[in-house]
Amino acid sequence: MDGAVRLSIWRVAALCGVMALAAALRGWGVLSGELVWHPDEIFMAVYPLNMLSGDLNPHSFSYPGFHYSLLAGIYGLQFLLQSATGTAPALLEWVATRQVWAPEAARDTARWVSVAYSLATVFATGLLAGQLASGSHLSHWRAITSVAGIAATALAAVNILLVRQAPLAGTDAPLAFWFVAATLASVKLLRTEALIDYVLAGALVGVCATTKYPGAAAGSVIAAHLLARRGVFDRRLWLAGGVSIGAFLVLSPYTLLDYSTFQEYFLFQMKHAAEGRFGFEPGLLYHVRETLRYGTGWLAWLGWLSVCVWSLWKRPSPHLVVLAASASAYAAVNWGDLVFARYVLPLVPLQLALLGDGITRGCRHLAEGERIATASVVPVASMVTVILCLQPAYGAWHVVRLQRSTDTRSQARAWIESNVQPGSTLCNFGGWAGDPKLNTYEELWWRFRNYTNAYGQDLGPLRRARLDEDTPFYSYAVQRGNVNEATGSLSLLHSRGCSHLILHQHPLTYSRLDSTFHRQLAQEARLRVSYEPGDLRASTFDPMDAYYIPLAGWAALAPGPRIEIWEVERFAGRATSQTVTDILSRTLLLGAESKANTGDLDGARADLARARTIEPGSSFALEVEAIIAHSVGDLEAVESAFQEVLALDPESVPGLTGMAQLRAGQGEHSQAIDLYGRARRQRPRDAKLLNNLAVSYRAIGRSDTSRSLWLEALSLRQDYADAHFNLGTALYLDGAPRAALSNLNRAVELVPDSAKYHSNAAVAHRAAGLPLRAVELWQGAVRVDSSYVDAHFNLGYTYQYDLQSPQQALPHWERTRHLAPTDIDAALHGAQALMDLGRATDAVKWMRGFVDSNPQHPRRDEVEAALSVVAAADTAR
Repeated sequence: MDGAVRLSIWRVAALCGVMALAAALRGWGVLSGELVWHPDEIFMAVYPLNMLSGDLNPHSFSYPGFHYSLLAGIYGLQFLLQSATGTAPALLEWVATRQVWAPEAARDTARWVSVAYSLATVFATGLLAGQLASGSHLSHWRAITSVAGIAATALAAVNILLVRQAPLAGTDAPLAFWFVAATLASVKLLRTEALIDYVLAGALVGVCATTKYPGAAAGSVIAAHLLARRGVFDRRLWLAGGVSIGAFLVLSPYTLLDYSTFQEYFLFQMKHAAEGRFGFEPGLLYHVRETLRYGTGWLAWLGWLSVCVWSLWKRPSPHLVVLAASASAYAAVNWGDLVFARYVLPLVPLQLALLGDGITRGCRHLAEGERIATASVVPVASMVTVILCLQPAYGAWHVVRLQRSTDTRSQARAWIESNVQPGSTLCNFGGWAGDPKLNTYEELWWRFRNYTNAYGQDLGPLRRARLDEDTPFYSYAVQRGNVNEATGSLSLLHSRGCSHLILHQHPLTYSRLDSTFHRQLAQEARLRVSYEPGDLRASTFDPMDAYYIPLAGWAALAPGPRIEIWEVERFAGRATSQTVTDILSRTLLLGAESKANTGDLDGARADLARARTIEPGSSFALEVEAIIAHSVGDLEAVESAFQEVLALDPESVPGLTGMAQLRAGQGEHSQAIDLYGRARRQRPRDAKLLNNLAVSYRAIGRSDTSRSLWLEALSLRQDYADAHFNLGTALYLDGAPRAALSNLNRAVELVPDSAKYHSNAAVAHRAAGLPLRAVELWQGAVRVDSSYVDAHFNLGYTYQYDLQSPQQALPHWERTRHLAPTDIDAALHGAQALMDLGRATDAVKWMRGFVDSNPQHPRRDEVEAALSVVAAADTAR
């Protein structure tokens, strides 16, 4: 066997070994089954499964749609294969299992798709490097087995960013592959003028765009065309552009067919990208300086920068095409303040292809300068590649170690499912991303809603699909509507009666806990167990992403935040039934409650009726019925529903508080106080209950008691706007306007879109001798509600009499007269403003207009008397 053949065999062996290493690093996390859900992965399970209903519109355009369609096809093929072997149930039951009850199956399929894409990206990176090293003249096989090809493949195999993202279901790994494929096709245009090659390159750019919107920024085709010295008006270039648009529309047709929905999502994504998160401003070079360096390590990063400088100096056309593609992709992912590390994945294979070529060229340059022997080029290049791979390989190994380690959230979940009664309400403090991934009724409702929207309201398949009756369901107290309490709230603990609290902390901003709340907790509960991820101080995480795998620094023993589980014995949970019927009933009732609170009363009634069909005697159903009845003002139905709740359980806190609110609304505050008192014995530190109780005490003249209750509510929940507002208003009415200011200002700060809060705070400031601040607050009320009459009236009065500025007062008198044409005081004050401005004739017209418009007004005589005086003065003048 001659030397060339042996070298070829060794190269093939090296390539196979590198690809095997890449496969191991990417598949291990999925095979281990320990990798916790990333927040975005659920969409890759739910939306593609919706398409199996026959409706190919994803109805969600956070991503263009191609990857949804691809996954839908793969899921459909899985069903057909299982049906052929007799192991699949009916389609609706098969979908219900994967979409509602056990989405992990669909998620893992989508994860394997990402792994396959990532492996293809590794291979394509080597192809591109081989083409760069040869000036784009090698065949694919010779390119991938060249020294540069194998070097780039090895660098891609161990790149931390590629390894970290590969096992997650999403569009980032697919986009990286399509982007490098489009760049490869563009490089080929430098040496070919064939129309088919332009069509292919344009189509691949379209696929990039339909995989993820930033993919549309692939500028490689234009760069290659211009570097080949072909004209701007060359029909092939325009054909490539048309094909890219056509490919986008063919693969994501509903971006056009459902344009209004697409536009809504797309504009939101643009706004989201521009604003970023957490006030983090990355700067123009953030990804170059940070993210791309984390993927390769210091030495390889410096080598890549050197190759970029050399490419700009020597200007070889293939390298300039790659740099143009890199620059366009960089602009697409770094123009705003939202800079997830995963966004740079399309740049990574281009970065490593340049580096792989650079290694080869550097060694050849040394040989040409006779610093090394020509025969040593391959060994030296191999050695350099190994050296450059050491740092990222070390990091990639730790990434995989952490991905397959038991996440602290998984540990917490196992403890909860073994020790906490099913159906319990749990207070989840720290932030949604760090919560253990329990089965909760609230998340089930979201998945249930998506399923029923796509497949109809028949509950039969859902009831037949749930095979595992042992999986417990719980309720998380912190949801989207009260995320302001996620850092810790004693009030929420008491209002929801949480039997356990789950707290988590982490350097990531997604896990934040109020230190004061944490210190107070020992008085309320006892710590049962905690789980530690190890020393995270030396680790670097993506500051944007809710992904607890580091980018650098490997002292962590496990992914996830530090978790504590506390038990509140006074609210010890009782196990609730976990049959399919009970779980679906509760899910339907959650939907009914949500719809009622958002004004969809017909939808709420429909869900309530269906819930009662499968579980007639539910107390929760009666509570939802009361909400619906209250929304339409049917107080008799509200009272009847709460009476039934109390008949089922005389000490039901929702029943007692609901009936108390009804009595308070009817002015029967003594009865309300009695009902609130009974509820308070069970929830003594419920801030909302204390606030409502204080309102009723205030109504019967017990001001001292009401103030002490509001102060107690605020000690439990410092950001409780209603309590601040009510306490501040009470202090003002009791003759202490200055004492009221801090509470009223805080209420405005907490709820800046409340005209009422602004107006009451303004009244107190004026009474405290601060008219300028009062004007500022009334102006805020008008900004919130331009038709808020009281604010306009008070602005006119304060400008005219406190600030001696009738000119500024007059527009507000005019606005008040327009909004309240029978307001005689506004008419008289407006006339006075005109008189003060020397416009007596206008004042006469103003008052005559009021008299003519209100001929039966009971105070008409006052205006006529004033009119006589003003008219006489105007005549004398």
